[in-house]
Amino acid sequence: MHLHYLALSLIITLLFNSTISAKDLMDPVIVTATKVKTKDTKATYASEVYSREDIEQSGALSLYDFISQSTSVVTMPSAGNVFSQKIDMRGFGLTDGYKNTVVTINGRRLNNVDSVPQKLSEISINNIERIEITKGSGSVVHGDGATGGSIQIYTRDTTETTLEGSVGNYGISTGSFTTGHSDGKFILSASGDTYHQGGFSDKDPFGHRDSGSSGNYSTKLRYFPTESSEVFIVKDHAAVNIRYINYLSQTTWDQNPGSNDKGGGNGPTRYNFETSSTNNLTLGGTLELSNNLEASFNFTHQDKVIVLDTQKNYHNNAIDSSIKYDNGPLKFITGIQTWAGMRNADTWDFKSTDTAKKSNIGIFAQSSYDTGSTVFSLGLRGERVEYSYET
Repeated sequence: MHLHYLALSLIITLLFNSTISAKDLMDPVIVTATKVKTKDTKATYASEVYSREDIEQSGALSLYDFISQSTSVVTMPSAGNVFSQKIDMRGFGLTDGYKNTVVTINGRRLNNVDSVPQKLSEISINNIERIEITKGSGSVVHGDGATGGSIQIYTRDTTETTLEGSVGNYGISTGSFTTGHSDGKFILSASGDTYHQGGFSDKDPFGHRDSGSSGNYSTKLRYFPTESSEVFIVKDHAAVNIRYINYLSQTTWDQNPGSNDKGGGNGPTRYNFETSSTNNLTLGGTLELSNNLEASFNFTHQDKVIVLDTQKNYHNNAIDSSIKYDNGPLKFITGIQTWAGMRNADTWDFKSTDTAKKSNIGIFAQSSYDTGSTVFSLGLRGERVEYSYET
């Protein structure tokens, strides 16, 4: 099956500021959803911005916990898998919400070539500097899959060395570290965390509980050859192992929420077991062409393996390039983005069952002008998408 389509979007937005509110007198909150720094009071889209301080004060142990407890976004485990949860934004629902939301980390898309949700458990919450959530205006800059909005995650450049750990009931334990070094023209930082749970439900017929573990590790090097330019490289690795039950009947839940009996008189059943491993490499840089003009380029390569009933192998490459102009009230950005991904699914005997391929190429331009009392925003994007599925 082959699918080709061309998406063209045009967005015009007006923002009226008739009065000066109290928050205008506070320290401004800067949002970068359109890749151009803008005060949140001047943004022509709804936004939520969460700082490192907000994350620490929340007490959340994972990114899923923070998003579900502290933001307007709804998350829910996918088929009972707490390490792979679905996202609902703007009422799209848990069934399709994650398909209409683009999630990025330092500009790298987490959306997959198939219907597998973005796996936020592969991101260490201790390594996050800022989270931006925008609703409804991400399709111009982020393109395919951003109808509902976007979640942008930015990691820290830490040069401090820290080591933390915790233990709790149900076999829960966590550990994390950060370290780094800064010396004039470069910043080197590294971080990692681990999480383990012993299980909350009854043992299955094989003696296993719904246990799980995850580990996330990241290394980032930023080099500044001049005061107005930067080159960076980021290497990430994440691994997840989880046992989980697919569903419980209402009767079973009422009698024992910790049961793994799906009902139907079959008794306890074997837990689903999923393991995954992801490796990412990102290269990029920015160059200031003049006082008001800046060019940027990012390249990302990803290899990922997910094993459940079948083994799914993912490979994708992405390029994001742009030029932006920022001169007081006038802001403008244009760029080209490409994404090419492939997924092979193999059975236990390594016989290929199906192959899915998808490629995107998008060209966009967006501008805004602030008159002082009104902000005019205009965006245009053309995108070609090719998809094929073979069995």
